[in-house]
Amino acid sequence: MDLYSRAQTRIKMLGGSFNSDDITMVCFEKSIQQIRDFCNINEIPKETEVYAAEWLAADYLTETEGYSKQWERIRAEAEIGLIRFRRMRW
Repeated sequence: MDLYSRAQTRIKMLGGSFNSDDITMVCFEKSIQQIRDFCNINEIPKETEVYAAEWLAADYLTETEGYSKQWERIRAEAEIGLIRFRRMRW
C-alpha cells in the first residue's frame, strides 16, 4: 500500500470524505514537503509511511473540515513518530 492509499484509508476511518480533485493533491504535496522539511530528508522512507499518512490525514482534514483538537493530536503524534528519522543539519 502506498502513502496516498494509506492516507485515504485513514481519512475515511476518521470520518472524512475523500474526493480525488486538485485541492487534494495540492494538500498532499504541501504536507509531503512539510514532512521532508521537518525531517531534513529528500525522500520519505518506507519506515515512516505510517506516520506520514497520519500527518497527511490530519492536514487534509484540517484544510477541508476546519480546525479540530483531534486533528492537532493526530498530527502531534505523527511528529513524535517522525522525530527519530530527522537528520541533523551541520
